Amino acid sequence: MAHRQLLSALRILLLALVNLTSAGAQPGPDAPMQRIGDRFEIDRTEVTIGAFRSFVQATGTRTKAEREGGSLIYEAGWEKRSGWAWHSPFGTPGAPEEPAVHITHGEAQAYCRWAGKRLPTEAEWREAAYTER
Repeated sequence: MAHRQLLSALRILLLALVNLTSAGAQPGPDAPMQRIGDRFEIDRTEVTIGAFRSFVQATGTRTKAEREGGSLIYEAGWEKRSGWAWHSPFGTPGAPEEPAVHITHGEAQAYCRWAGKRLPTEAEWREAAYTER
């Protein structure tokens, strides 16, 4: 439970998406995939600001950080930073190729559904992170 609360409070999620190759899923928007074993593929990079912008424009999504005027970060305790959102990771506009951050878990899942993918399980994340390819 504490782990979920931390994720919810932090609201920063570098998105990594998975396609189940056994289900015949096709790669989503603009993301080169890396095969991990025989079970799944995972995006080679985090979801970028540019890719998340396509999702936002297509769906009309407004993130929690946008609705609340900023996001929480942890420095000397939790602090809200005004203007920090997926498109402005440090309060100023980010480049399209930078990772999209300040996203809730639910927003990440919505992006995944839109892209025809899903978030990796913890075991898949570890396997992908520690498997040299």
